[in-house]
Amino acid sequence: MSACFKPSRLFVPRGGFEKWAIPSWERSPDDEAFWERVARTAGNAPSAFGFYAPDAAEETAEQAKMIADAMYRMLETETVERIERGAVFTERNIGGRERYGIVMAADLEAYSFREGEPAMIRATLPPSPRAERLALLRETAPLEFPYVTLFYQEKRDRAASYLRRGDLEPLYSFELMEGGGQIKGSYIPPFEAEMIAEQITPRTGTGFVVAEGHDLIAAAKLRWEKLKPTLDSTELDSHPARFILVELVNLFATETELVTPVRRVITEEEDAFRDYFRRNVKCKERDGALLPATSDPAAIRKADAVIAEYLRINGGRVKYDVKPSRDEGVCVRFGAFDADELFPAVKGGKLLPPYAFTVREEQMRYCLEGREISYD
Repeated sequence: MSACFKPSRLFVPRGGFEKWAIPSWERSPDDEAFWERVARTAGNAPSAFGFYAPDAAEETAEQAKMIADAMYRMLETETVERIERGAVFTERNIGGRERYGIVMAADLEAYSFREGEPAMIRATLPPSPRAERLALLRETAPLEFPYVTLFYQEKRDRAASYLRRGDLEPLYSFELMEGGGQIKGSYIPPFEAEMIAEQITPRTGTGFVVAEGHDLIAAAKLRWEKLKPTLDSTELDSHPARFILVELVNLFATETELVTPVRRVITEEEDAFRDYFRRNVKCKERDGALLPATSDPAAIRKADAVIAEYLRINGGRVKYDVKPSRDEGVCVRFGAFDADELFPAVKGGKLLPPYAFTVREEQMRYCLEGREISYD
Protein backbone atom coordinates (compact mmCIF):
# COMPACT_ATOMS: atom_id res chain seq x y z
CA MET A 1 0.00 0.00 0.00
CA SER A 2 1.16 3.56 -0.76
CA ALA A 3 2.54 5.31 2.30
CA CYS A 4 0.74 8.49 1.19
CA PHE A 5 -2.86 7.30 1.09
CA LYS A 6 -5.16 4.92 2.90
CA PRO A 7 -8.74 3.71 2.61
CA SER A 8 -10.91 5.39 5.20
CA ARG A 9 -14.40 5.13 6.66
CA LEU A 10 -16.34 7.85 4.89
CA PHE A 11 -19.57 9.77 5.45
CA VAL A 12 -22.09 10.87 2.84
CA PRO A 13 -25.55 12.41 3.34
CA ARG A 14 -28.46 9.97 3.53
CA GLY A 15 -30.26 11.92 0.82
CA GLY A 16 -30.73 15.38 -0.66
CA PHE A 17 -27.33 15.41 -2.37
CA GLU A 18 -28.33 18.36 -4.59
CA LYS A 19 -28.62 20.65 -1.56
CA TRP A 20 -25.87 19.03 0.47
CA ALA A 21 -22.95 19.38 -2.00
CA ILE A 22 -21.62 22.94 -1.83
CA PRO A 23 -19.07 24.49 -4.21
CA SER A 24 -15.51 24.98 -3.02
CA TRP A 25 -15.12 28.15 -0.99
CA GLU A 26 -12.22 29.05 -3.34
CA ARG A 27 -14.77 29.56 -6.08
CA SER A 28 -15.88 33.20 -6.32
CA PRO A 29 -14.89 34.05 -2.70
CA ASP A 30 -15.75 37.75 -3.14
CA ASP A 31 -19.01 37.25 -5.04
CA GLU A 32 -21.73 37.87 -2.45
CA ALA A 33 -24.50 37.26 -4.98
CA PHE A 34 -23.05 33.82 -5.77
CA TRP A 35 -23.03 32.72 -2.11
CA GLU A 36 -26.47 34.18 -1.47
CA ARG A 37 -27.72 32.08 -4.36
CA VAL A 38 -25.99 28.97 -2.93
CA ALA A 39 -27.56 29.65 0.47
CA ARG A 40 -31.02 29.95 -1.11
CA THR A 41 -30.51 26.68 -3.00
CA ALA A 42 -29.46 24.86 0.17
CA GLY A 43 -32.30 26.42 2.15
CA ASN A 44 -33.02 24.67 5.44
CA ALA A 45 -32.08 21.24 4.13
CA PRO A 46 -29.08 19.32 5.54
CA SER A 47 -26.08 20.82 3.80
CA ALA A 48 -22.32 21.30 3.99
CA PHE A 49 -22.96 25.04 3.67
CA GLY A 50 -21.46 26.90 6.61
CA PHE A 51 -18.63 24.45 7.36
CA TYR A 52 -16.19 26.93 5.82
CA ALA A 53 -16.73 30.67 5.64
CA PRO A 54 -15.75 32.45 2.40
CA ASP A 55 -14.72 35.51 4.43
CA ALA A 56 -11.28 34.82 5.94
CA ALA A 57 -12.09 37.01 8.93
CA GLU A 58 -14.92 34.77 10.04
CA GLU A 59 -13.03 31.75 11.40
CA THR A 60 -13.21 32.25 15.14
CA ALA A 61 -13.27 30.01 18.20
CA GLU A 62 -16.99 30.77 18.57
CA GLN A 63 -17.69 29.80 14.96
CA ALA A 64 -15.57 26.66 15.33
CA LYS A 65 -17.74 25.55 18.28
CA MET A 66 -20.93 26.23 16.30
CA ILE A 67 -19.67 24.13 13.39
CA ALA A 68 -18.59 21.31 15.72
CA ASP A 69 -22.01 21.33 17.43
CA ALA A 70 -23.74 21.16 14.04
CA MET A 71 -21.61 18.16 13.05
CA TYR A 72 -22.37 16.34 16.31
CA ARG A 73 -26.09 16.94 15.70
CA MET A 74 -25.70 15.43 12.22
CA LEU A 75 -24.16 12.32 13.75
CA GLU A 76 -26.81 12.07 16.47
CA THR A 77 -29.69 12.45 14.01
CA GLU A 78 -27.99 10.21 11.42
CA THR A 79 -28.20 12.95 8.80
CA VAL A 80 -24.96 11.57 7.40
CA GLU A 81 -24.35 7.90 6.73
CA ARG A 82 -21.10 6.07 7.46
CA ILE A 83 -20.04 3.85 4.57
CA GLU A 84 -17.52 1.04 4.58
CA ARG A 85 -13.82 1.71 4.71
CA GLY A 86 -12.55 2.41 1.21
CA ALA A 87 -12.42 5.21 -1.35
CA VAL A 88 -14.72 6.85 -3.90
CA PHE A 89 -14.37 7.08 -7.67
CA THR A 90 -15.99 10.27 -8.97
CA GLU A 91 -17.14 10.83 -12.53
CA ARG A 92 -18.27 14.32 -13.52
CA ASN A 93 -19.71 15.43 -16.83
CA ILE A 94 -19.43 19.20 -17.18
CA GLY A 95 -20.93 20.38 -20.44
CA GLY A 96 -19.80 17.23 -22.22
CA ARG A 97 -16.33 17.29 -20.65
CA GLU A 98 -15.38 14.40 -18.37
CA ARG A 99 -13.49 14.81 -15.09
CA TYR A 100 -12.50 11.76 -13.03
CA GLY A 101 -11.27 11.71 -9.44
CA ILE A 102 -10.35 9.32 -6.63
CA VAL A 103 -11.37 10.42 -3.12
CA MET A 104 -9.05 8.98 -0.46
CA ALA A 105 -7.37 9.95 2.82
CA ALA A 106 -3.92 11.50 2.40
CA ASP A 107 -1.19 11.19 5.04
CA LEU A 108 -0.15 14.64 6.25
CA GLU A 109 3.27 13.26 7.15
CA ALA A 110 3.89 13.01 3.39
CA TYR A 111 2.85 16.65 2.76
CA SER A 112 4.75 19.90 3.14
CA PHE A 113 4.06 23.55 2.44
CA ARG A 114 7.46 24.77 3.66
CA GLU A 115 9.82 26.32 1.14
CA GLY A 116 12.76 24.07 0.26
CA GLU A 117 11.32 20.96 1.93
CA PRO A 118 10.86 18.15 -0.63
CA ALA A 119 7.86 15.90 -0.05
CA MET A 120 5.78 13.33 -1.89
CA ILE A 121 2.78 15.69 -1.59
CA ARG A 122 3.87 19.27 -2.19
CA ALA A 123 2.08 22.55 -1.78
CA THR A 124 2.14 24.66 -4.92
CA LEU A 125 1.35 27.93 -3.15
CA PRO A 126 2.23 29.23 0.30
CA PRO A 127 -0.62 29.11 2.83
CA SER A 128 -2.33 32.37 3.66
CA PRO A 129 -2.99 33.61 7.22
CA ARG A 130 -6.39 31.96 6.91
CA ALA A 131 -4.78 28.53 7.38
CA GLU A 132 -4.12 29.33 11.05
CA ARG A 133 -7.77 30.21 11.55
CA LEU A 134 -9.00 27.15 9.68
CA ALA A 135 -6.87 25.02 12.00
CA LEU A 136 -9.17 26.17 14.81
CA LEU A 137 -12.06 24.37 13.14
CA ARG A 138 -10.15 21.07 13.16
CA GLU A 139 -9.42 21.36 16.91
CA THR A 140 -13.11 21.01 17.79
CA ALA A 141 -14.79 19.46 14.74
CA PRO A 142 -15.45 15.70 14.78
CA LEU A 143 -15.72 15.51 10.98
CA GLU A 144 -14.29 17.10 7.85
CA PHE A 145 -15.93 17.67 4.46
CA PRO A 146 -13.01 19.24 2.61
CA TYR A 147 -12.51 20.50 -0.93
CA VAL A 148 -8.84 19.58 -1.46
CA THR A 149 -7.69 18.48 -4.92
CA LEU A 150 -4.30 16.92 -5.63
CA PHE A 151 -2.91 16.53 -9.13
CA TYR A 152 -0.92 13.45 -10.04
CA GLN A 153 0.80 12.49 -13.31
CA GLU A 154 -0.22 9.45 -15.32
CA LYS A 155 -0.11 10.04 -19.07
CA ARG A 156 -1.75 6.72 -19.92
CA ASP A 157 -4.51 7.34 -17.34
CA ARG A 158 -4.59 3.68 -16.39
CA ALA A 159 -6.09 4.17 -12.92
CA ALA A 160 -9.23 5.96 -14.09
CA SER A 161 -9.55 3.62 -17.08
CA TYR A 162 -9.44 0.60 -14.77
CA LEU A 163 -12.05 2.09 -12.43
CA ARG A 164 -14.37 3.05 -15.29
CA ARG A 165 -14.36 -0.57 -16.49
CA GLY A 166 -14.94 -1.98 -13.01
CA ASP A 167 -18.22 -3.10 -11.52
CA LEU A 168 -18.24 -0.63 -8.63
CA GLU A 169 -21.11 -0.11 -6.19
CA PRO A 170 -22.89 3.21 -6.89
CA LEU A 171 -23.10 5.66 -3.98
CA TYR A 172 -24.76 8.70 -5.55
CA SER A 173 -25.64 10.30 -8.87
CA PHE A 174 -27.05 13.83 -9.12
CA GLU A 175 -26.71 17.30 -10.67
CA LEU A 176 -24.35 19.65 -8.81
CA MET A 177 -25.60 23.17 -8.15
CA GLU A 178 -24.12 26.24 -9.87
CA GLY A 179 -23.10 24.55 -13.10
CA GLY A 180 -20.94 21.86 -11.51
CA GLY A 181 -22.30 19.24 -13.89
CA GLN A 182 -23.59 15.73 -13.33
CA ILE A 183 -21.59 13.76 -10.75
CA LYS A 184 -21.57 10.05 -10.04
CA GLY A 185 -19.76 8.48 -7.09
CA SER A 186 -18.89 4.79 -6.75
CA TYR A 187 -17.44 2.87 -3.81
CA ILE A 188 -13.89 1.47 -4.20
CA PRO A 189 -13.18 -1.47 -1.86
CA PRO A 190 -10.01 -1.25 0.29
CA PHE A 191 -7.92 -3.74 -1.70
CA GLU A 192 -8.61 -1.91 -4.97
CA ALA A 193 -8.03 1.50 -3.36
CA GLU A 194 -4.65 0.32 -2.11
CA MET A 195 -3.75 -1.07 -5.53
CA ILE A 196 -4.67 2.21 -7.25
CA ALA A 197 -2.73 4.26 -4.69
CA GLU A 198 0.36 2.11 -5.30
CA GLN A 199 -0.03 2.48 -9.05
CA ILE A 200 -0.16 6.27 -9.16
CA THR A 201 2.49 6.93 -6.46
CA PRO A 202 6.09 7.19 -7.74
CA ARG A 203 8.94 5.68 -5.73
CA THR A 204 10.80 8.98 -5.33
CA GLY A 205 10.33 12.69 -5.86
CA THR A 206 7.12 14.67 -5.71
CA GLY A 207 4.18 12.59 -6.85
CA PHE A 208 1.30 14.92 -5.99
CA VAL A 209 0.82 18.69 -5.95
CA VAL A 210 -1.97 20.66 -4.30
CA ALA A 211 -4.24 22.23 -6.92
CA GLU A 212 -7.13 23.38 -4.74
CA GLY A 213 -7.81 23.72 -1.02
CA HIS A 214 -4.32 25.08 -0.25
CA ASP A 215 -5.28 26.60 3.10
CA LEU A 216 -7.41 23.61 4.12
CA ILE A 217 -4.61 21.07 3.79
CA ALA A 218 -2.12 23.50 5.37
CA ALA A 219 -4.54 23.94 8.30
CA ALA A 220 -4.78 20.17 8.70
CA LYS A 221 -0.99 19.97 8.80
CA LEU A 222 -0.77 22.73 11.42
CA ARG A 223 -3.39 20.97 13.56
CA TRP A 224 -1.59 17.62 13.22
CA GLU A 225 1.78 19.10 14.21
CA LYS A 226 0.20 20.66 17.28
CA LEU A 227 -1.46 17.37 18.25
CA LYS A 228 1.49 15.02 17.64
CA PRO A 229 3.44 15.76 20.86
CA THR A 230 0.42 14.69 22.93
CA LEU A 231 0.11 11.21 21.37
CA ASP A 232 1.79 7.91 22.11
CA SER A 233 3.53 5.81 19.45
CA THR A 234 0.43 3.75 18.65
CA GLU A 235 -1.77 6.82 18.20
CA LEU A 236 0.83 8.51 16.01
CA ASP A 237 0.36 5.88 13.31
CA SER A 238 -3.43 5.81 13.18
CA HIS A 239 -4.92 8.98 14.67
CA PRO A 240 -7.56 10.29 12.23
CA ALA A 241 -6.18 13.85 12.44
CA ARG A 242 -3.03 12.61 10.72
CA PHE A 243 -5.00 12.36 7.47
CA ILE A 244 -7.15 14.61 5.30
CA LEU A 245 -9.64 13.63 2.63
CA VAL A 246 -8.53 14.65 -0.86
CA GLU A 247 -9.60 14.09 -4.44
CA LEU A 248 -6.82 12.82 -6.70
CA VAL A 249 -7.11 14.08 -10.28
CA ASN A 250 -4.81 13.13 -13.15
CA LEU A 251 -3.18 16.27 -14.51
CA PHE A 252 -2.71 14.58 -17.88
CA ALA A 253 -6.27 13.34 -18.30
CA THR A 254 -7.74 14.64 -21.54
CA GLU A 255 -10.46 16.74 -19.95
CA THR A 256 -8.48 18.16 -17.03
CA GLU A 257 -6.91 21.59 -17.54
CA LEU A 258 -5.31 24.31 -15.47
CA VAL A 259 -6.78 27.75 -15.80
CA THR A 260 -4.49 30.64 -16.64
CA PRO A 261 -2.69 32.22 -13.68
CA VAL A 262 -5.02 34.47 -11.75
CA ARG A 263 -5.28 37.91 -13.34
CA ARG A 264 -4.00 41.00 -11.57
CA VAL A 265 -6.30 44.04 -11.84
CA ILE A 266 -5.11 47.55 -10.90
CA THR A 267 -7.98 50.01 -10.60
CA GLU A 268 -6.35 53.37 -9.77
CA GLU A 269 -4.43 55.69 -12.13
CA GLU A 270 -4.82 53.29 -15.01
CA ASP A 271 -2.80 55.16 -17.63
CA ALA A 272 0.09 55.82 -15.24
CA PHE A 273 0.24 52.17 -14.22
CA ARG A 274 0.04 50.98 -17.80
CA ASP A 275 3.06 53.12 -18.75
CA TYR A 276 5.04 52.03 -15.67
CA PHE A 277 4.40 48.34 -16.23
CA ARG A 278 5.31 48.45 -19.93
CA ARG A 279 8.63 50.16 -19.09
CA ASN A 280 9.55 47.39 -16.62
CA VAL A 281 8.04 44.21 -18.06
CA LYS A 282 8.26 43.03 -21.65
CA CYS A 283 4.64 42.64 -22.70
CA LYS A 284 2.00 43.13 -25.35
CA GLU A 285 -1.36 44.84 -25.05
CA ARG A 286 -4.56 43.24 -26.27
CA ASP A 287 -8.14 44.35 -25.63
CA GLY A 288 -6.88 46.71 -22.92
CA ALA A 289 -5.03 43.94 -21.04
CA LEU A 290 -1.27 43.72 -20.52
CA LEU A 291 0.15 40.33 -21.54
CA PRO A 292 3.70 39.57 -20.28
CA ALA A 293 5.83 37.76 -22.85
CA THR A 294 6.28 34.68 -20.67
CA SER A 295 4.15 32.99 -17.98
CA ASP A 296 6.62 30.90 -15.99
CA PRO A 297 6.88 31.38 -12.19
CA ALA A 298 9.87 33.72 -12.56
CA ALA A 299 7.87 35.97 -14.90
CA ILE A 300 4.91 36.03 -12.51
CA ARG A 301 7.20 36.93 -9.59
CA LYS A 302 8.76 39.77 -11.59
CA ALA A 303 5.36 41.13 -12.62
CA ASP A 304 4.13 40.97 -9.02
CA ALA A 305 7.26 42.81 -7.83
CA VAL A 306 6.71 45.56 -10.41
CA ILE A 307 3.06 45.90 -9.39
CA ALA A 308 3.99 46.01 -5.69
CA GLU A 309 6.65 48.68 -6.29
CA TYR A 310 4.24 50.83 -8.29
CA LEU A 311 1.58 50.62 -5.57
CA ARG A 312 4.18 51.38 -2.87
CA ILE A 313 5.13 54.60 -4.64
CA ASN A 314 1.76 55.70 -6.00
CA GLY A 315 -0.81 54.05 -3.74
CA GLY A 316 -3.80 52.06 -4.95
CA ARG A 317 -4.55 48.36 -4.76
CA VAL A 318 -4.39 45.18 -6.79
CA LYS A 319 -7.26 42.72 -7.08
CA TYR A 320 -6.73 39.07 -7.97
CA ASP A 321 -9.50 37.71 -10.14
CA VAL A 322 -10.26 34.84 -12.48
CA LYS A 323 -12.64 36.73 -14.75
CA PRO A 324 -12.63 40.51 -14.19
CA SER A 325 -14.90 42.78 -16.18
CA ARG A 326 -13.15 44.78 -18.90
CA ASP A 327 -14.11 48.15 -17.42
CA GLU A 328 -12.78 47.31 -13.96
CA GLY A 329 -9.20 48.51 -14.41
CA VAL A 330 -5.92 47.52 -16.01
CA CYS A 331 -5.68 43.74 -16.26
CA VAL A 332 -2.31 41.94 -16.25
CA ARG A 333 -3.03 38.57 -17.84
CA PHE A 334 -0.62 35.65 -18.20
CA GLY A 335 -0.71 32.73 -20.58
CA ALA A 336 -1.74 29.24 -19.49
CA PHE A 337 0.49 26.88 -17.56
CA ASP A 338 1.66 23.91 -19.57
CA ALA A 339 0.82 20.70 -17.69
CA ASP A 340 4.39 19.48 -18.21
CA GLU A 341 5.75 22.52 -16.33
CA LEU A 342 3.83 22.25 -13.07
CA PHE A 343 5.71 19.42 -11.33
CA PRO A 344 9.18 20.70 -12.34
CA ALA A 345 8.17 24.13 -10.97
CA VAL A 346 7.87 22.72 -7.42
CA LYS A 347 10.86 20.36 -7.60
CA GLY A 348 13.08 20.51 -4.54
CA GLY A 349 10.34 22.06 -2.41
CA LYS A 350 9.87 25.23 -4.43
CA LEU A 351 6.66 27.22 -4.12
CA LEU A 352 4.88 29.08 -6.87
CA PRO A 353 4.07 32.78 -6.44
CA PRO A 354 0.82 33.56 -4.59
CA TYR A 355 -2.19 33.52 -6.92
CA ALA A 356 -0.13 31.79 -9.59
CA PHE A 357 -3.00 29.67 -10.91
CA THR A 358 -6.36 28.25 -10.05
CA VAL A 359 -8.36 25.25 -11.17
CA ARG A 360 -10.98 26.06 -13.76
CA GLU A 361 -14.04 27.30 -11.92
CA GLU A 362 -16.43 24.69 -13.31
CA GLN A 363 -14.01 21.86 -12.40
CA MET A 364 -13.51 22.86 -8.77
CA ARG A 365 -14.31 20.33 -6.10
CA TYR A 366 -17.52 20.37 -4.05
CA CYS A 367 -17.85 19.67 -0.31
CA LEU A 368 -19.44 16.22 -0.46
CA GLU A 369 -17.76 13.21 1.19
CA GLY A 370 -16.49 13.42 4.76
CA ARG A 371 -14.56 11.46 7.36
CA GLU A 372 -13.86 11.51 11.10
CA ILE A 373 -10.90 13.57 12.29
CA SER A 374 -11.43 13.04 16.03
CA TYR A 375 -12.01 10.12 18.40
CA ASP A 376 -14.60 12.12 20.35
